Amino acid sequence: LAAGVAAVLLVGVLIGPTMRETGTFPTGIPVSGTEVKGPGLHDPAAVERDVYRLAAADGFGRADFQLSAFKVRSCGTADLAAVPEWAGGMLVQTRLLMGTTLADDPATLELLEDLDLVLAQIVGLSRDHCARDMAWIRSGLENRSTIDRLRRMSGPGGLI
Repeated sequence: LAAGVAAVLLVGVLIGPTMRETGTFPTGIPVSGTEVKGPGLHDPAAVERDVYRLAAADGFGRADFQLSAFKVRSCGTADLAAVPEWAGGMLVQTRLLMGTTLADDPATLELLEDLDLVLAQIVGLSRDHCARDMAWIRSGLENRSTIDRLRRMSGPGGLI
């Protein structure tokens, strides 16, 4: 799922500027031979912003869930088996979002940077020094209130 979201974001980041330059955005959505117009469909920049905000809100919600679960994991092999996969996928998505218009907002950019840091730490978690690394990661999550900020940004009144 994370890889799919990352791929969609990558395509959007790569295609968005091209479509903006050529002006090939649709003005409506064709439905059974008719065109449905709605707010924002005529404004490519607004549509792009909304897509990125929805992707970020979804990513922040999933990160909240995964990081909350990570905080209570142990260093056992079974507990850490899936960690690199989800953390790596979220790291890619976070870095893609940092290259969008979302980064224009200082609070969102700061949260993306904090999320990037903690995900990179989790991906690089040392199996030999697991307890030390996990304590360091947990401490960073608490000190920066990362999970609380993820919850605020993914919930009502946050990005959406």
